[in-house]
Amino acid sequence: MRSHRTYPLFDLWRDADRLRRIVSAESLAVARVEPMLRQSNGFGVVDLTFVRSGEIAVVPFVHVEGAMLAEPERSPLVWPRAAADALDPATADAIEEKILPWLLANFLGRRLNDERLRTFDDAGGAIVERARAYGFLGASPYARVALAAAPYVYAMRLARGKRVAAIDDIGGAAGAAMLSFAADAVAASFGSDELDAFARAWYGDRFGIGPLGGSFDVAIGPAGAPLPAAPVRVTLRSERADAIPVARPIATDVLFSFDPEDSERAGAFDVVAPELALRRAIGGAAPAPVGGSAGRLLFVLRNDAARADDADGDDALALARRLRGEGFDVDLQLASAVGDLAGYDLVHGFTLTAAAEIGPVLARARAAGIPVVATAHLDDIVREGVWGAGISAGIHMVTTDDEVAVHMIALERRALEAENLHPKGQEPYAGYGDNVRGALASCDAILVSGAAEERLARESFGFAGWVAPVGPFVPVPDPAAEAGLGALVGDGDFVLAHGPIAARSNFIVLARAAMAADLPLVIAGPVVETGYAALLRELGDHRVVLLTTAGPDAVAALYRRARVFADIAWEDRGSARVAAAALGGAALLLAQTHYAVEAWRPGLWTADRAALGTVVEGLRGAWAGAGGAEAAACAARVAANADPVMTLAGVAGAYAKAQSLRPGG
Repeated sequence: MRSHRTYPLFDLWRDADRLRRIVSAESLAVARVEPMLRQSNGFGVVDLTFVRSGEIAVVPFVHVEGAMLAEPERSPLVWPRAAADALDPATADAIEEKILPWLLANFLGRRLNDERLRTFDDAGGAIVERARAYGFLGASPYARVALAAAPYVYAMRLARGKRVAAIDDIGGAAGAAMLSFAADAVAASFGSDELDAFARAWYGDRFGIGPLGGSFDVAIGPAGAPLPAAPVRVTLRSERADAIPVARPIATDVLFSFDPEDSERAGAFDVVAPELALRRAIGGAAPAPVGGSAGRLLFVLRNDAARADDADGDDALALARRLRGEGFDVDLQLASAVGDLAGYDLVHGFTLTAAAEIGPVLARARAAGIPVVATAHLDDIVREGVWGAGISAGIHMVTTDDEVAVHMIALERRALEAENLHPKGQEPYAGYGDNVRGALASCDAILVSGAAEERLARESFGFAGWVAPVGPFVPVPDPAAEAGLGALVGDGDFVLAHGPIAARSNFIVLARAAMAADLPLVIAGPVVETGYAALLRELGDHRVVLLTTAGPDAVAALYRRARVFADIAWEDRGSARVAAAALGGAALLLAQTHYAVEAWRPGLWTADRAALGTVVEGLRGAWAGAGGAEAAACAARVAANADPVMTLAGVAGAYAKAQSLRPGG
């Protein structure tokens, strides 16, 4: 009996005694099958409703593997984890035997282009038809369920440890039930005793249903509904232009999304919550510029720096602001957009892992006699970064628990391979090493994070020029900026991860670890790889929040509210974000290979980015150590390393050295 953990919010029927008491082949009343897309590939899910002695149990979201129907090597059904844990294999086999002819007729007969229902019991069929009228989970298409439940799923981030009231929204009953995963208590009233009784019979005792009493922290309902007083209020079906949008659900790749770029806007809701006080940055105010400098500088960024912004781009932007304050003219351009270099006094490249893009610009500058400096951000991605980013996402393309578990063990042991991906080291593309060596050969000086990065530049890529270790540039956030975090993430502590939502960020492993550690995780960043984002959404539960459209003020505020900042990415893009988090008061969990570990330990926590168990323990350690003496001492070392006066002096020294090496310098 195989099982899966995808979209765990649908796994509402987790009472093992109830499932064992009601679920059997004989009590199966209705089966509903629906075709879906997963990672743009077709597959199906079946919902099963059981009725016994007036009691109802639903097993939704049972995966149907079409390939196993056509060429049966094993059971075509993959059960949700709670059902797999509660039911004995003989019961599952009997249910499968009962529905298999019907599944074969629909799948192999190529008739499955819309949902289909098969009624085995007329009385149970009448119950399911009524549930369909209300849009209940297990009886209705998933797009309809997800659209109605979306505001409740959003509200999970506001409801951790709270008392929640939901009212007058029978279509949102599934969402109210899902809220019970996060809230201390959920009470709901759907407008009549009859509706309340039916919702109670369908969803069981996941939440209280009936007249609302007592005080509440969060209240949800349509505009005009008699909601009880609560400091956090969610108003359904808002018409306001600035309301929180709900993307049209596409089962399963886009089900609960509040990013209008995922699909067209299909609804919206309002959230009102108290504003939160933010911790002040440890680093204090930015130093006053001295001024008096002059010169025209060109900063060259990787081509996807705007679309996939990361710590290297933050570093460049912060340095540009500092230099402009001193009197320099600084142009920032993507490598592919750089034209005539005439008139520039110095060219500064960023992130030499993108050497194929940046290298030709640096070579042109050198040929023109213009001084060239680079902030290397030169991670050894050939060692295992390319392999890890490529293979870790593929692990989660499979859905069954046993397969994922085996693959995760192999990942930790560096024993997992796929086509063109092996842990023995390979370049991201043919000629990568030559491109990096060529880019470095064009540089008069490079800036590195420390000794480890300098060794990589010299020993692996043959750089023989001038090297300066320089800390990251971290902008001081405006303490007066309005962030709206109360409505964005709630008022509790959380783990923060910030980066492009793509395989190289390793967010799926981080999310799995946060769920295993029972810690809330906020992932902020743009969606760069849509397939990876879809996997992350389907594997996350109420503890994982994705913020794909948060503005700069909100992101800065997240750094000043996070309890822990985690970066276990497969590629080190510099320490600007790690430093910003530490200066904002967060404890740090970093990949063992991150350059910041060498510079700032002890007082931070590390993990093997390929080993889920070490990430779990690292998160727990950082969470417990946040605010303690060790984390504070680490933050003090970060502040010294990222001192804005000293870092600027280091860059000025590199510029002067590069100038001295040019003719007439």
